[in-house]
Amino acid sequence: MFCLLKTKKWDLQRRAKQTKNLYLGEINIKETIMSKSRLKKGDKVMVVSGKEKGKTGEVTQFSVSSNRVLIEGLNQVKRHVKAGPKNPEGGVALKSLPLHASNVMLVDPKTEKPTRVGKKWIEGKKDKKGHWARFAKGSGELID
Repeated sequence: MFCLLKTKKWDLQRRAKQTKNLYLGEINIKETIMSKSRLKKGDKVMVVSGKEKGKTGEVTQFSVSSNRVLIEGLNQVKRHVKAGPKNPEGGVALKSLPLHASNVMLVDPKTEKPTRVGKKWIEGKKDKKGHWARFAKGSGELID
């Protein structure tokens, strides 16, 4: 694989022919990734792999571009903070680091167990259009 940041546009176009349209051109990458995302801010998730395996928490941030999730109170590390105007004493502070989205699963609202997430079309009433809603594949319960 090659680095997209250091290559020129014409080089990406040339390599796109070789690698089945890797060059996306003017397409908004954020919207493309968001449509496939199954997690949202405020979801209750469980960590399924890594040093925090088995712990649950709430999603506080979700980065679409890096596909990482920041969970409140999990994956904390110590960081040395220099004294300054915001923190006059300095010292050691705890900071939460993001986890990759593939290492967490949504908690089923009905069974309180980790579950996969699906999307299905919900029909609207007479005047309203329908919309896509997420549902837990374990119990079939709607999440949104």
